[in-house]
Amino acid sequence: MKRVYGKIVLAAGVAMLAGGVATNADALQLTLTDLTGGDTVTIGDDDVTDAAAGLGAIAYIGDLGSWTITSTTGLSDPAIGGGGFPVMDLLSVDASGADGDQLEISLVDTWGSIESLVPMMSIFSGNFWGTSSGTATMDVYVNDVLMTSIAGGGLYGFNDWATFSGDFGMPDTPLEILVTVDLGDVSGIGGVSFDANVAPVPEPATIMLVGAGLVGIAGLGRRRLKKGEAKGMV
Repeated sequence: MKRVYGKIVLAAGVAMLAGGVATNADALQLTLTDLTGGDTVTIGDDDVTDAAAGLGAIAYIGDLGSWTITSTTGLSDPAIGGGGFPVMDLLSVDASGADGDQLEISLVDTWGSIESLVPMMSIFSGNFWGTSSGTATMDVYVNDVLMTSIAGGGLYGFNDWATFSGDFGMPDTPLEILVTVDLGDVSGIGGVSFDANVAPVPEPATIMLVGAGLVGIAGLGRRRLKKGEAKGMV
């Protein structure tokens, strides 16, 4: 019975570490919109216009409307996160426009059912940092509901974060996370460079279960070692 229990705990711990939620390979999209001039571009993962190699990474290099942009990159599963865990990262380097211009950059991805997420995580954190000669705001939406808004800005740098949780919908519905960054009045020296990311915060119960799985691995190894030593003494 102990051996069976050890295998169950071991399997649970490994599943929490390596398992996860299936992601929709076609769901990852990066969109840039010049809110002043109306120009927009949307790039899907591994599209012909995608400047990044491999799934889970999208890159746009070039200008848009009145905006000059060195590069913009969006990352998600499987490039980061692993096992389908909903981790996203949106970053842009040296974006600048004329006074009064506004630019919105967004990254969206969809994962499997919320039901498969609940045992592992229900709290997320958002982090927004960089430098800006104008205004910069990060918004995070989960299934079309605004969960948090983080304001940043300043040529000397900003680094802000927030946590959020809530009822994300019915258990059998997909989980969609949308990260948007709105830039305004970014002109002159410096422009704006930022990194906006979202990641789950494991619950204590999850950590305990993973820990129990690791303890099961260690116990199994010790029992095998003792058996080996006993055989060697015979």
